[in-house]
Amino acid sequence: MVSFYALYPFLPSASKRAERLGITMEGVGDLEITAASDRFREILSRRFDLPVLDERTEILHFILFRIFASILGSEYYYDLLGRFYAERVRQHDPSELFAELGIDPSAIPLPVYMSYRHIYPETLLYHVDLRGGIVHLDDVTARLFAGDVAYTLARKGLPLDVSGVPKHFADYARRAVPIKRSKPVSSKGYSFIESIMGASGLPDGRKRIIFFWLAPYLVNVKGMAPEDALPVLEEWLSRQSGGKITKSWLKDELILAKRKGIRPWGLKKVESTDPALVKMLRDLGVLQ
Repeated sequence: MVSFYALYPFLPSASKRAERLGITMEGVGDLEITAASDRFREILSRRFDLPVLDERTEILHFILFRIFASILGSEYYYDLLGRFYAERVRQHDPSELFAELGIDPSAIPLPVYMSYRHIYPETLLYHVDLRGGIVHLDDVTARLFAGDVAYTLARKGLPLDVSGVPKHFADYARRAVPIKRSKPVSSKGYSFIESIMGASGLPDGRKRIIFFWLAPYLVNVKGMAPEDALPVLEEWLSRQSGGKITKSWLKDELILAKRKGIRPWGLKKVESTDPALVKMLRDLGVLQ
């Protein structure tokens, strides 16, 4: 498991280093996972200038970052993780990466160059010296190419199969998602949502009501933090009919609404999209 998770990008020898350093998933404690999730949040906030830590921490973090990104399951997060490692390798010691991959940055076969060139416009072919199918790079372009290589390797194999990862890792992964801070805004025009908040015994539509109205209303109109809004939704659900809705789904909806600054849907918009839901609320006397 460690070999698989540690293989890229960092360096192809990362798996051996992880084994030498005694890194195992079973041995990772909550303090280490917390530190990694805090650092991962900075990466997701596009902080790529984080200092290089000791060897064990860097490799352990990379393992956890890949797990977190795979749990979150977003192409956007995969890209940010790749860009973080691209910048890290580019700014620090690209020669070590080239040596372990067996690439001579001063004379790279064109197919090899093209398989790794991805994110820096300055590494397009018309910026480099190409002769006889061999790409010759100067020192500046070589560092950019090292970033391209690291980006490719960082993303290789994502997403991982996280079915065997301990379940509490998912909580840390979601906690790492940056939360958009916003001030409360005027609740004018949202009085109908307060009516829905006060309703009891709704027979259907709970998830849609939370998605359209309650989650964005609580975090972006009333200005509540997701962790504070969660018990409000749970109490509201306890007064309705229907099966259980998982806490993890509620948390995800609140975090997503907060992170993206989503506002509640207007009543007319929901009525045009989901007329049966609005009709049910009107028939029950919840909406006028």
